Amino acid sequence: MDKNLTLKYDRQGDILYINTCQAYPEQESEEIGDDIVTRLNPKTGEIENIEVLFFSKRLLHTEIFDLPITARFDYSSLTADRTT
Repeated sequence: MDKNLTLKYDRQGDILYINTCQAYPEQESEEIGDDIVTRLNPKTGEIENIEVLFFSKRLLHTEIFDLPITARFDYSSLTADRTT
């Protein structure tokens, strides 16, 4: 099943959330870098959520922010919607 990617910024906590679904208690957490936490599907090991702590402070020190993950973006479902 295709999942939308959502981004949410918590200004008070200075946390950027990158989600493919809502977080749930069964997810496993793993720190993948300095103050970067992933939440994994317990059955597949797939990353479902990423939490980037101290996000705005990171941007003060550099213009580019890299995540230590690989990504594949697909918009085919969006183009299909435009033709109907």
